[in-house]
Amino acid sequence: MKYLIITADDFGYSPVFNKVILDLLEKGYLTNTTVMVNRLTEEQGQQLERLKALRISGDISIGLHLEFRDHKNYEKEIQEQVAAFQKIFHRKPDYLDIHKYPSFKDSFRSVAAECRNLHVPCRNTGPAFLAEGILSTPDKVFFGTVKDFSRIKEWLETLEDGDFHEILFHPGKRDPACRSSLNRQRELDAEHVVMLDSQLQKHDIRKANYLDFKAKKP
Repeated sequence: MKYLIITADDFGYSPVFNKVILDLLEKGYLTNTTVMVNRLTEEQGQQLERLKALRISGDISIGLHLEFRDHKNYEKEIQEQVAAFQKIFHRKPDYLDIHKYPSFKDSFRSVAAECRNLHVPCRNTGPAFLAEGILSTPDKVFFGTVKDFSRIKEWLETLEDGDFHEILFHPGKRDPACRSSLNRQRELDAEHVVMLDSQLQKHDIRKANYLDFKAKKP
């Protein structure tokens, strides 16, 4: 048996994206999402309540999707966003990860330190995080935002029995008011999330979230 965390990044980026993410979470296609606390608005209030209800049920996990303005004051920005998350959800994040992490590799040590402080995992984005000695999935997260679904099917063939793995999507619909670089890709991502469901039994894969992952690790 393999365990797969199925993630939608970017909750909070756009109410249009949120709507699709919530629908996929509520239908059980997704098991995890990440929240961009600095982008949440009053307009998203009802959507946020739906997300909180899903987390209370224990069916999903919710991570903090850290955003950085520049390459200064990482510790301060991390602490501010963690505090904002805790104020909204009345709990600590289930794990941490970094928005557009290739551009902020120098933040890894600060993020790892906060993971240790909170006793939460961090998304595996490569060897640098594993070197910091924090809890993380054994292999790097798979970037599922691809045009050809066959690439996802090929990746599923590589998963190891007994291990937890994570696949990352950016589902939504095109939002003309949003400047996301992935705006046009989001509808296809939503389709791929649904298509993934039919592949799981074939590959002896069980859906999981970060709560399951942490519960099975010492």
